[in-house]
Amino acid sequence: MLPSLESWYLVCAASELRPGQVRAVDDLEPALLVYRTRSGQLRASARFCPHLGTDLTKGSVDGDGLTCPMHAWKFDGSGACVEAPGYAQPKRRLAQYPVLERYGAIFVATSPEVRFEPAFVDLPESQAVSRLGAPFDVGCAWHVAAANSYDIRHFATIHRRSFHSEPELSLASPSQLQIRIHAGATGDGLRERVIRSWGKNSVQIRITNHGGTLLTVESRVRSMALHVLVSLYPLASGTRVRTLFAIPRSGPLDALKLRWSMGRSLSFIAQDLAVLDGARLDPEHVVPEDEHLRRFYAWLPRRAAPALPPGAA
Repeated sequence: MLPSLESWYLVCAASELRPGQVRAVDDLEPALLVYRTRSGQLRASARFCPHLGTDLTKGSVDGDGLTCPMHAWKFDGSGACVEAPGYAQPKRRLAQYPVLERYGAIFVATSPEVRFEPAFVDLPESQAVSRLGAPFDVGCAWHVAAANSYDIRHFATIHRRSFHSEPELSLASPSQLQIRIHAGATGDGLRERVIRSWGKNSVQIRITNHGGTLLTVESRVRSMALHVLVSLYPLASGTRVRTLFAIPRSGPLDALKLRWSMGRSLSFIAQDLAVLDGARLDPEHVVPEDEHLRRFYAWLPRRAAPALPPGAA
C-alpha cells in the first residue's frame, strides 16, 4: 500500500458507525481506525496498539476510551494510556487523527496539518440531501484520476461537450484549485438529447480540487444542481474511488431526484473510467494546448507531485 497524501478521506456513511463500534479505515497508510464512544463522540486513531502492535479494531470501546484486546491497555480521547493492568503507568500514546462527520458521512484526515475541511463549495450541510455511492477501483495512479478534470480537451472527445467559453482556472485558496466550465451537449445519446430538449443546451460545471486527493464537483443544467464529492485513495495497483452525491433540499421528491442525478453522474464517470483504466500519464508529455493540465501539476502539492512539466515551477 502506498503512503496516503495528507488530506481528508471519505470513510463510510455515518449510520454505519454506532456508539460503541470500531471500524478499520481500509486502504489508507498510515493504518487508521474510527470509533464512536458510548456517548456518541466520533474519534480516529492509529489502528495498532503502541505497545506490541495489536490490531485495535478487535478491541472494545470502554466508556469514552478504547481498550486493547491483548493486555487491556486503555487509551483516552487524547491518546494517553490511562489504564494498564499489571504495568507501571506506561507513557506510550496512541496517535490521534482529525475526524469529522459531514453530509451524513465520516471523514478522516491523515495529518493534523491539513488546512481545509471536506465540504461542498456552495452547499451547506443543513441544506443538502446526500447519499454515498458504491466504491470502485480504477487502474491508474491517483494523480491521473485527479488530473482528468483539468484535461479540458477530453470533454469534446469523450463526453461530446463543446465549450461556450474557454474554461477558467483559478486558485480559490492555496489548497484549492478550481476550474469552471460552460459547455453544451453535442452527442446523440439520451443524456445529450435530454439536455438539448431543456432549451438552452447549457451545462455549468465547477470542479474544485482540495489538496490533491479530494475533489468536489458542482454541475447545473437549468435549475437542477448536483454536487459530487470524490475521494481518491492511492493503491499500489491504482486508485480506489469513494463518492458522495448531494442535491439542495427542496421537497418530498428529493430522494427520487437524487437517485436520478446519481445515475446521470455515474454514467458520465463511466465514460472516463473506460479510458483511464491502465493510463500512465507522464506530466512531461503535455503540449501547449494542455495548459490547464500543466497548471494543475504545477499547483499539486510538491510532496505528492510526480515529475512536473518543464517551466511549471
